[in-house]
Amino acid sequence: MATMYALMTDVADRMAPPGLRYAGHVSFYGPCVARFEDHRTTGAPLLMLYGGDDQVIDHERCSAFADDLRAGGSEVDVVVYPGAVGQSGWPVRAPPFGRNVSPATSRLARDGTRP
Repeated sequence: MATMYALMTDVADRMAPPGLRYAGHVSFYGPCVARFEDHRTTGAPLLMLYGGDDQVIDHERCSAFADDLRAGGSEVDVVVYPGAVGQSGWPVRAPPFGRNVSPATSRLARDGTRP
């Protein structure tokens, strides 16, 4: 998640040293929980990688988030591995982390608060 959110201009401006930005981002099985009202990005590209049978990631929400990032100025490529599951292959019915983030959602206002 942090890899994708670091691409957002608002997050980068608040968290990164002035003038320093990542040249590119790769998200490996990153869930797409929050969506930002301000879609502006740093302009760096993003590669999103996740499994087609991963039940922890909401694929529709990640697709919408990728569209947000594209609208904000970044090139986004999504690679879905057919039949691959998440959590390093552990079955979702017994998640080792005790949580499934796929139903989690959040919207963030321009000031970083939740409206």
